[in-house]
Amino acid sequence: MVALATAPAAGAVGILRLSGPAALAVGRALAPGVPGVPTPRHAYLATFVDAAGGVLDEGLFLYFRGPQSFTGEDVVELQAHGSPRLLRLLLARTLEDDRVRPALPGEFTRRAFLNGRIDLTRAEAVADLVAADSEAAVRAAAAGLSGALAERIRALEEPLRALHADLEGVLNFPDEAEGADAEAGPRVTTLRAEAEALRAEVGRGRLVRQGARVALYGPVNAGKSTLFNRLVGEDRALVDAEPGTTRDALEARVEWDGLGVTLYDTAGLREAPGRVEALGIARTRDLLAAVDLAVLVLPPEASTDEASSWTREAGATPVLVVTGKCDVAPVGGTGPVSVEAPP
Repeated sequence: MVALATAPAAGAVGILRLSGPAALAVGRALAPGVPGVPTPRHAYLATFVDAAGGVLDEGLFLYFRGPQSFTGEDVVELQAHGSPRLLRLLLARTLEDDRVRPALPGEFTRRAFLNGRIDLTRAEAVADLVAADSEAAVRAAAAGLSGALAERIRALEEPLRALHADLEGVLNFPDEAEGADAEAGPRVTTLRAEAEALRAEVGRGRLVRQGARVALYGPVNAGKSTLFNRLVGEDRALVDAEPGTTRDALEARVEWDGLGVTLYDTAGLREAPGRVEALGIARTRDLLAAVDLAVLVLPPEASTDEASSWTREAGATPVLVVTGKCDVAPVGGTGPVSVEAPP
């Protein structure tokens, strides 16, 4: 199989990767100057040619002999200049060979998993690292790729297997294995606690990989759009003294302390809105049910009862209450409102 290992855009370097029993033969057809038995993991300066022997480029040829390769098979990498047109020519040249076909998405990693080069946690970490769009996501994926999650799972699996063996021994050979189950209860309790602790981190892992979703909501004209623009760092939302300026949810992606955050500015909630504004309010309520955190922005004059009423709009979503328009609040105003968020 063959695939481009770099993005299909212009760049300094473009990489074409082959994997399988015929990888070396097919690779040498494009780079005939490479020795018939190249030294594994050695970079050869080579001339890449077309079917007629015409020169296409000059670059590096690397050979990784299986099973000491990423996929566990023979692997060849052609590192050429990063012209998308050039790379398509090299790709088409390899596909002229009947032994070669285009790799499916993720197939190199799939073969690495099937051939025992990586376990499932590392295979998933590869996909997470490719998709990472924040520093926290990169670091989490790198930890998974280095085997951090696999080690924690192994730390549960090995004592579980030992416990299973002890219990099987007591059941099948009660005389020979007498007493092997004496500490079975405490052992199960300890392992269960460790498994539940690992499970509890699933949600946090999703936040790191995909980022947090945070919605600004509250009554009309409370300062949500102003706060949204300030957090985003640019004037994305229209701001006006007229209530109900925001009719639809606005979205922006930011990164804070390495964590990706998707911010939403939503339509203000109020009684008896207009028809179009009511559609925006309905979307706000749908969005509040889907985000990880709802930030309730209240005007300085809001009472505790009003704050409690608006808080209930978020349902089961955690709520952070903030007071907007503090810069224009009257001196000696009510200040931040204290309200108990739902559990």
